[in-house]
Amino acid sequence: MYAGPLVISFYHNAKRYEHNLDDETGRFAQEIADMEFFLSLLDELYYKIRDIPHFDSITKGSLTQYRVLYSIWLCIANTLNSTEIASEITKLNFYFDYRAVSNKSYKDIRHIEDEMRKSIYRASVTKSYNYEETRRSTYFELATYIEQRFITDKDKKKNFLDVSKTIYEYHHGGVPRG
Repeated sequence: MYAGPLVISFYHNAKRYEHNLDDETGRFAQEIADMEFFLSLLDELYYKIRDIPHFDSITKGSLTQYRVLYSIWLCIANTLNSTEIASEITKLNFYFDYRAVSNKSYKDIRHIEDEMRKSIYRASVTKSYNYEETRRSTYFELATYIEQRFITDKDKKKNFLDVSKTIYEYHHGGVPRG
């Protein structure tokens, strides 16, 4: 059986955490590693079938939808260190207009996550680091991106942002400023 090097790398990373589930940190790391592995499988599948004429646009679109949802989940989980919040937000996908989902939106979400990681690293190196503020602002940046990019109905837009803020407030206590 063949898999690309990235898939193999994520597979080994997921296996590495398999026996380290004794504490919350181990379980979190395992869930992140598993999702990164699943996403790498979807990415490889997407790039293998995108140019094959036997796969229709519905199949390719469905694959892109899952890639976008998994990348949203990963971005939120990594930003807030919470798979629970990530799951709650991705359950709101019934607000989404999937006609707006594209490979570009997938890349945009991955870019937001990369920028979040860089800003956290830069802030920690310069010691002008406000971890909670960086996490909060990145979360709301992603929620706003989702609202603008994937939700077309005005009532659903407002409701999605309100629910996103409520979820953040519930898990972090206090009033969100987003």
